[in-house]
Amino acid sequence: MCYTLEDTARQQKVKGKTCIPEGSYPALFREVLSPLTEEYRNQYDWFSYHIELKGVPGFKYVYIHIGNYATDTEGCILVGSGATEFPQRMITNSREAYKALYNRIQGPVNKGNFELKIRSL
Repeated sequence: MCYTLEDTARQQKVKGKTCIPEGSYPALFREVLSPLTEEYRNQYDWFSYHIELKGVPGFKYVYIHIGNYATDTEGCILVGSGATEFPQRMITNSREAYKALYNRIQGPVNKGNFELKIRSL
């Protein structure tokens, strides 16, 4: 459905520069008005709360969110509808991909019936 982008895989975690470990994680709405959540609510009428991956070893508050470059995340998962490596590795059309993904999975997430499987390629 979409491309994803995370930070680099590393043996030792480096805060803000390491991707989350492979595995399956339950995804739930984090019903907290964080600054990022407020920003999204002000911009997108279809948005309620961020989807958070729970139980990620060594990480807290892992969201799925909008962004194009690895510098746009500190361990969260960015989504886009395309990807390129020139002039640098990035995903494209992140807002549109995020909206499509959000609308597609919000029902199962609301029911507590959604897991995201993370694997490296």
